[in-house]
Amino acid sequence: MAKAHKKRTRKPPKLLLFVDTNIWLDVYRGRSEASLTLVGHLESDGVKDHLIGTYQLEMGYKKNRRAAILDGMKALNIAPAPRLGIFSNKAAFSTAERALQKAADRVKTLKTQLSRILETPTKHDPVYQAFQRLFPHRESPLVLRGEGATWRRMYNRALRRFLMGCPPRKANETSMGDAINWEWMLECAKNQHAGLVIVSRDGDYGMDFEQRAYLNEHLLHEFKERVSKQGTVILYRKLSDALKHFNVTVTEAEEKEEKEVVDAPGPRSQDEVAVALRIQQAFDSNSIVQNARAELERQFREMLENINRTSNTRVASRAGEPTAGTAPTAASSETASPTAPPDVEKV
Repeated sequence: MAKAHKKRTRKPPKLLLFVDTNIWLDVYRGRSEASLTLVGHLESDGVKDHLIGTYQLEMGYKKNRRAAILDGMKALNIAPAPRLGIFSNKAAFSTAERALQKAADRVKTLKTQLSRILETPTKHDPVYQAFQRLFPHRESPLVLRGEGATWRRMYNRALRRFLMGCPPRKANETSMGDAINWEWMLECAKNQHAGLVIVSRDGDYGMDFEQRAYLNEHLLHEFKERVSKQGTVILYRKLSDALKHFNVTVTEAEEKEEKEVVDAPGPRSQDEVAVALRIQQAFDSNSIVQNARAELERQFREMLENINRTSNTRVASRAGEPTAGTAPTAASSETASPTAPPDVEKV
């Protein structure tokens, strides 16, 4: 009797996860606890052992953390209830004012808590605490420290690709932080024989089309050459999408919260803010130059008119001409006419 062949099941590829700085900072812009629970999944057993970290990532988070918190605090403002003269004494307005006063008191409490988060994050900031546990205080071959032979090797590779203009790199970039992160991702994927899942909202890793992120073609080609031709490398804009590759159940509230943060108007990333500032500064400086030039031209024209007016008055007074507004006499016209120069003999 022939033996039955067992059906081979293909194991899912081993994947490593890199979560960019902007994902961590966007947690502070969330409006509910879902942002905290979403980033809290990174500490689960099925995720943290696959999480890639670098000293560059730590530096970027800590450098921009307070700015992200202050950006999130802008929403904590309560507008006073408008008063209409004939309804000022109505009970409905009194009830609305009491409700707004309670909301204002809660906002004041929240601002006090945020002040504590700014001052002592190790005690009052759960995001900061999770970040510390996952990267600086975690012993793992996937975490790159800012010292030692491995760091110097990654630094030299990043410097070379930065000077060559290779991605990932923002427009007018002056630092090579993204290059360090990418070199370390390739190193970890090669050593672990694994694929990559990258979560970043910056445009230096790829582009978006029809609600989907596409990795930069040069980066994809480089991964195939240096790591594995059959390897998997995926780019996501949302952490909730990436976590599904690591058997993490993401709730609807977490997905909704992240979508609201991503879809919020206004620039979030550092490069977008820098570009917006440069455009505004250029526009302002151009307007200033144009206004100053117009003012100088006006003053110059006024000065010429004054000089011409004064010169005409002096000529008229010397020639005996009447002042402006009266007809000149024949004698004055003859006197004012210039005499012909004498002939000069040629030598």
